Order: sequence, then structure tokens, then C-alpha cells
Amino acid sequence: MPYYLFKVRQDKSAATLITSLDKFPEASAQAKNLRRNLSVEENCFIKLIYATEPQEGERLVLEDHPPSSPVEEWE
Repeated sequence: MPYYLFKVRQDKSAATLITSLDKFPEASAQAKNLRRNLSVEENCFIKLIYATEPQEGERLVLEDHPPSSPVEEWE
């Protein structure tokens, strides 16, 4: 399964597929580079997802997850 890089709006209303990569180290490095170059005005974040196809990755990126710890509730 490939790793998909998405650019996601802060309100999770839309996700745009940037690219897909087969190896985690390459995908992780590219995600970190994109995050460094992301401006605040874009009101987006970069998400790396491991999925069978782009549609599944987009669904996973956009769905809400309950906080896994009390610290996440404060963020």
C-alpha cells in the first residue's frame, strides 16, 4: 500500500491529494519539507496517510476522531 500526502483545510472540509509514495522514509521527509514551507495564510495542514487507495486516504483524513488523551482535548 502506498503513502498518500494530503493538504487538508483546518476545518476538514476538503483535502487535496499532493502525491503518493511507496516508501515511508521518502514520504515522511517530503511531508516534513511541505510542512516547513506551509504558510499560516493557507489555513491548511499536511497529513500523511497509509491507505489502499486515494479515496480511502481522503476519507480517513477528513473523518473526526475522538481525542485519545485529555491533553488533545485542550488543543
